[in-house]
Amino acid sequence: MEELLNKIIKILTGAFKYQKYEYRFFSFNGSEPNKQIKISNSIEYEFINSGNSKVILNDSLTLYPFWMGVAPVSIKLTINKNEVDMGVYEYRFVDVQNGDQVWGYQYTAVTSINIPIGFDNTNALAPFNKLQVIVKQKTTED
Repeated sequence: MEELLNKIIKILTGAFKYQKYEYRFFSFNGSEPNKQIKISNSIEYEFINSGNSKVILNDSLTLYPFWMGVAPVSIKLTINKNEVDMGVYEYRFVDVQNGDQVWGYQYTAVTSINIPIGFDNTNALAPFNKLQVIVKQKTTED
């Protein structure tokens, strides 16, 4: 009987055990020799475009600069407990070109309205690249 109670206590304490996590923060600007991101034992990735050029992930997802007013600016990828992330995230930076659609103002005699307009790089800042990545992973220490 005592063995059975010990097994039940062991199962219950294991079920309510807290998992420890840690966060790692990275910042990429395109000067890295390997433009791939893969962190083992990762549970969650968050990609944030903090520069003024576009970031393209895996040649399919574009993260736009915040000032363009176009979504998405960031993306969070979460892995469930029973899943394993086998993905390798490749990134590249592309400058915003003249004529690309941005969120801007059109002024009328009475008011101004927000509409998509073509980008004009006449007085624009020089392009700079910055991709911030926040990675959540299980702590390896016990």
